[in-house]
Amino acid sequence: MFEFGPQTSKYNFRSGCEINFDCIVTQDGRQDTNQMKLETYDAIVAVGGPGTSRFKSYWDRSSKIRRPEQIWAAISLESSHHPDISLRSSDMNSLFNWTGGLSRTAHLERSYTNFYRHATPKSMATIRKSIRSWNKTKSFCWMVSNCASVTSNRTQIASDLIRYLKSPVHMWGSAASRCLSESTLANVVDHGHVPLSRGGRGGDQQRQDVIQQCKVYFAFENSICTDYITEKFSNALMTYTVPLVIGFRSSYDRKMPGSFIHVNDFPDIASLAKHLDEIVENENNLLQYHKWRQYFYISDARLKDRIECQVCRKVAETRTKSTVSTIPDITAAIQNLQNCT
Repeated sequence: MFEFGPQTSKYNFRSGCEINFDCIVTQDGRQDTNQMKLETYDAIVAVGGPGTSRFKSYWDRSSKIRRPEQIWAAISLESSHHPDISLRSSDMNSLFNWTGGLSRTAHLERSYTNFYRHATPKSMATIRKSIRSWNKTKSFCWMVSNCASVTSNRTQIASDLIRYLKSPVHMWGSAASRCLSESTLANVVDHGHVPLSRGGRGGDQQRQDVIQQCKVYFAFENSICTDYITEKFSNALMTYTVPLVIGFRSSYDRKMPGSFIHVNDFPDIASLAKHLDEIVENENNLLQYHKWRQYFYISDARLKDRIECQVCRKVAETRTKSTVSTIPDITAAIQNLQNCT
């Protein structure tokens, strides 16, 4: 399998995927694909905006010939409101066989949030000690840079909530100065851009270095769509921070009930703010949202749960079929993976 994406590696997923056949995955969208014989692979996977862009560039330069039994998959990590730009081209229609994304209806479901059961339950005393070890000096935090092209009402919800909270909201990103009124900013500590991480870490790890200081994190998505739960949620849980969320409650309950606070559980913003103040002021109240940690933990996906393993298994299953159908309109197929408001 060849994967157009951000990583560079070549790995045999046989033992890690718990399968009885070799599954060699080459990950490198940065190579000159003109020099590679992609027709020799059983599957081609384009991951995210950069991956689909590189795939389109390859296809535009190619001879437009593919083996009929070869599987092509397009994985979008965006919401249905914001499909990857490259997939919007009509040139991408009738090329892909499978969809992938943050949806249980995709051929390949991608998830930022993976829960696993402890071999032995943890005591609440142990969990309390773990929370204290993070040295959480900030009550409320929000990391956000975009208030344009946002289909959720997260900016309005946050603005109303900030005015009611006793403690200030610590913010990183450019949205504080651009998107909030002066009256709202009176209860905001604007830290500007996300600082560089220790040891040169980037991406999710860099954001976790910031979020770990906080007791409650505003994990507000830019779109309200079923199963659209991004790293905002997992970054909070990875650092023993309670995520405050909006959107489809059933999607969050599917992940881990009791691990989050949902805006819709309260009759109004004032009631929500009162509850949040009580949580950050009383450790016992805060611990109620960490009880799930007695039995479960969150971690990066185990190898057998990774998207590569899903592809390996599904490709093996299709070998018994003479043909695999293609998707006539990939943009529509990606958009239909999620129900959005």
